[in-house]
Amino acid sequence: MNFIRKLISTFIGVGSNAIYQVILLSLISKFYTMEDLGVYAFFFSLSTIVFFLTNLGFRQLIVTSSIYHDTSQYMKVRFVLSIISMVFVSVVGFLLKPDYFVLCLLISSIKFFESISEIGYAYFQKYQNHNYQSKLLFFKSLLSGLLVYFLIKQGFTLTQILFFISSLHFASIVFFELPKLKEELVSLSFFNVFMLNRSDFEFVKFAFPLGVGLFLINLNLNLSRIMSGMYLSEFDTAVLAASLQLSLALTPVVTGFSQVILPKFSKLISNSSVEKAISYFVVLTIVLFFMSTLLMMGAYFFGEVILEYIYNSDIANCYYIFTVCLLGVSFNYIASLSTVVLTACEKYKLQRDIMLFCIVINLFLMLLFIDHYGLASLAWSFVLSSFLRLFLLYVYAGRTLISIRRLKSIP
Repeated sequence: MNFIRKLISTFIGVGSNAIYQVILLSLISKFYTMEDLGVYAFFFSLSTIVFFLTNLGFRQLIVTSSIYHDTSQYMKVRFVLSIISMVFVSVVGFLLKPDYFVLCLLISSIKFFESISEIGYAYFQKYQNHNYQSKLLFFKSLLSGLLVYFLIKQGFTLTQILFFISSLHFASIVFFELPKLKEELVSLSFFNVFMLNRSDFEFVKFAFPLGVGLFLINLNLNLSRIMSGMYLSEFDTAVLAASLQLSLALTPVVTGFSQVILPKFSKLISNSSVEKAISYFVVLTIVLFFMSTLLMMGAYFFGEVILEYIYNSDIANCYYIFTVCLLGVSFNYIASLSTVVLTACEKYKLQRDIMLFCIVINLFLMLLFIDHYGLASLAWSFVLSSFLRLFLLYVYAGRTLISIRRLKSIP
């Protein structure tokens, strides 16, 4: 029952954040232009993949690492790397779309605050304080959604709205998150937070393989939006972004589910309960496959109606793209379980290599067909690379569990 309560608590927090992200795109599509939506989606995707690279999988390491336990070190390194990410995204945004530089800067600042908050969330998760983490995410998402709706009704521009959202994230960190971490961060100050020492660089080197693996996963999800923003029109980018965001609405829930069961699998494997871990793996795979099938059926029968209700008629007319995107995302949902198993077995490099291979295939297919098939080529390339990743991850996750079982059975 304790495990179920943690799972439900996590779902409430991350689920509310997922709903907020869909609502934000919905409001932008209804009250602003498709060009605004396309530019926002492009910078959001760019910021997401850059921050994922510099986040280095700290959230997973805080929970699972048997070597690094110092929360202040996680926070210090995260702060420095996030500053670098924000500067990089802003420079790239200025070079690619100078007219939207302020918009890009605000989106990257929101990502900065989110990356800082993630350290606190991981700390709460490690010490079983799931309720506090979920409450923070729930109320932050609720307030952000209400704030966006109110400001739109008052006639504020998209840039002004993003400024207020960024301020809300900053206030949450200062008043609700940092006070809970006060004892853990007592050694940090404004002056030494930028001073990385040899131990910090060794820590970055240790975390880098996992960070690259997670970055590559996110890159695969966002690569099509980046390619659309660079090669296709803002309208195409808006359609693809809206379709993918709705398809990815359950991703935070799946991520939260993965974060809850990761310690469970780590404990089972370390305690030589490999048979039980294999049983969990099989049962949860069936559950994820069943849920993904239901999602696809819903998209097939009601996709156009859902898109018009949530977004607008322009996006609804392209519901075929939404169905294809959802198929690719469903493969990623199912694959998330195998990544949990491989992470619990500390197979970070293997995950990275598989993801890198799939991204190369994805990029190759996009570049090969984008001139002839446009938006459809981006969506189908994503599907094919996602299926390839699902297949490879499950093959290696199964082989890893069987190998561990064989080793544990030797007297």
